[in-house]
Amino acid sequence: MSLIEFAKKELADAGYFTDQDFYGGMTGKAVLELIECFANQGHSGMSAGITLAIFNQLANYKPINPIEDKIEDWSDSVGDGTILQHKKLSSLFKTSGDRAYYLDAIAFQGPEEFDSFVGSIGKVQSRQYVKTWPFTPKTFKIKLDKEAYVGQEYDPEFASVVETGPGPMLYTLSDKTQLVDVFFYYDEYTKQI
Repeated sequence: MSLIEFAKKELADAGYFTDQDFYGGMTGKAVLELIECFANQGHSGMSAGITLAIFNQLANYKPINPIEDKIEDWSDSVGDGTILQHKKLSSLFKTSGDRAYYLDAIAFQGPEEFDSFVGSIGKVQSRQYVKTWPFTPKTFKIKLDKEAYVGQEYDPEFASVVETGPGPMLYTLSDKTQLVDVFFYYDEYTKQI
């Protein structure tokens, strides 16, 4: 079975060519067009992996080259000159004349696969300061423990109570040593609480 035949069957079985698809059957058509183009390029196993990795980066608006700190690469995202946003990486900001910070330096990961988010847990922020230029963005997954919050004490430096559908949950860093790699790569941006 060719890659095109395999993809067509998988997409059909998943309902991506029907009106039940999010986009009225257009998702299957769009994905199949990409598969056909990819299949017709005749990749080997190695070139296929390289091509897919680069395509994935670019299709997700992620740069494939290190980011430079050139004045012409920053735009005034608010309009008053107080916050600058990088033109090549929309999650990279700096206050005018200050240090740059990357919003997605940390992704917090709860026990379930779907339970991933950015923001803060205690004083630990997803955003971290860029340490060196040129900058290559990197996101560290930080594992969290989660339990129902029923008034128990916790360390506000490394834990937070988060309101969820089932009720308040206490998220706590599973292991603080996970932050060692983060702060080797980034300069720490600490939330003031």
